[in-house]
Amino acid sequence: MPVIDGKELRPRSRWYWIGGLTIPVGGLVAVLVFVGLLLSATAEPEFIAEFEGGDSAVFQVEEGQEGYWGLYVEGGANRFACELDTPSGPGYGNDNLETAPHSYSGTAYDSWRLTAELSTPEPGEYVLRCDDLHPGTYGIGTLEQTASAEAKLITATLVLVILAPVSLIAGAVILIVTGVRRSSHRSRLIRERLQASVVPQPPIPGARPGPRAGAPQGPPASGNAPDGTRH
Repeated sequence: MPVIDGKELRPRSRWYWIGGLTIPVGGLVAVLVFVGLLLSATAEPEFIAEFEGGDSAVFQVEEGQEGYWGLYVEGGANRFACELDTPSGPGYGNDNLETAPHSYSGTAYDSWRLTAELSTPEPGEYVLRCDDLHPGTYGIGTLEQTASAEAKLITATLVLVILAPVSLIAGAVILIVTGVRRSSHRSRLIRERLQASVVPQPPIPGARPGPRAGAPQGPPASGNAPDGTRH
């Protein structure tokens, strides 16, 4: 049986490394992307004002900042404990607190979360007042800081549930295809070398070929027979 050197086989053995590394590398990339997007989506927003229940905060709104500011709460605080006074006059109840345009929540159980959009239709000085019936902390920050939080969380989830399995499948396919093709190539090389080893013997110079096997052998067509008689 001919011995086949592994270096002769195609595809080359480095495809085993490629297939084997595709699985852990793809999984690691999926996890890192997921964690990065998760941390970005749940990062704590920056506030222009922060206060406890029973207190208030004054903030300035510039021209064109309608739908720009949001009310964030922490702990047991909620929007129904607050009233927003506008440059036009005092607010009553939740008249100037609108439904948040998107959702946001930090990673911890009692971390910051977006609870309302502050209605700021005109420039000027605004006052946000919150009672202490619901203990917690209130913060005023821009909405754009957390506007992409939902998209980032969805993207992070898709990356994790798609990229990791795809990497596993791709790596397994590469390993299987490489093994099958190398095995097929080895078999073909063995057949070729076995056929090449069977070389027909060259005829001896000057030798007359003998009668064909199975051919009838009759008397000579003319001349003397072995007993001296003529035909």
